[in-house]
Amino acid sequence: LLQVLGAEDLQGQYHKLVEGLTDAKESGSSVTILYGSETGNAEEQAKNLLQDIRARGMKGIVSSLDDFDVEELPNQKVLIIVISTCGLGEYPQNSKRTWMALQSPDLPMTWLSGVKFAVFGLGDSTYAQFCVAAAGYDVR
Repeated sequence: LLQVLGAEDLQGQYHKLVEGLTDAKESGSSVTILYGSETGNAEEQAKNLLQDIRARGMKGIVSSLDDFDVEELPNQKVLIIVISTCGLGEYPQNSKRTWMALQSPDLPMTWLSGVKFAVFGLGDSTYAQFCVAAAGYDVR
């Protein structure tokens, strides 16, 4: 991850995640964990994350990106996306529909501004397009 973000950026993102999870626990809000996975690695990590969240007394759900209603994204208090990059920079099959919906020119860049979120990217760092799917979701 340090190949994509600098140490200061990574630390800042971590603190935002902790802040969001603390807010969710205090307010009783549910944490939404969405994954995009071609081989099952990101799905497994998302489910492990859900177990950790529940072990800390918080509510949460897990779903693939494409199985979650994209129109509900702005209604989430805390959103965590776990996504892999496959092939030579491809998005996983179960995340492509959501990715295309988020690219709509009708959606303002502020559409998700009320959502506290984190994106975890999985991939092979030897590829030129390392974690490109995670970077795409993070920017959007």
